[in-house]
Amino acid sequence: MSLLLTISDDYIVGSSDSNSLLITGVSTGFSNGDRLEVKALSINEITEVFNQTVQIQSDGTWSTTAEDISGWNNSDVTVTVDGTNNSGVHATTVDKSITLNNSIAFLYREHWISKKAA
Repeated sequence: MSLLLTISDDYIVGSSDSNSLLITGVSTGFSNGDRLEVKALSINEITEVFNQTVQIQSDGTWSTTAEDISGWNNSDVTVTVDGTNNSGVHATTVDKSITLNNSIAFLYREHWISKKAA
């Protein structure tokens, strides 16, 4: 019995996708309709957390609904997936760390500053 977790290709959630974070995965050893618990927790802010219960589909796939974490502070976020199938067998918990980087990049141009100061 296993769980596979997919968040993003590079495990970095930026400003373009932080307003609709989607966590998906594939499971083996579970049946259609079994449920998993998915939790995302910011390591910097204990209040920045979301929990969702997801239902496994007949092909073993599962997905959270889109979650808006754009208001969270930039930090590493730990995503945990956990579950027990209908036979009472507990899957090994899967943890992944992602980086939330909602920052807007600023360009530094020395000559712009020099002209403004002159």
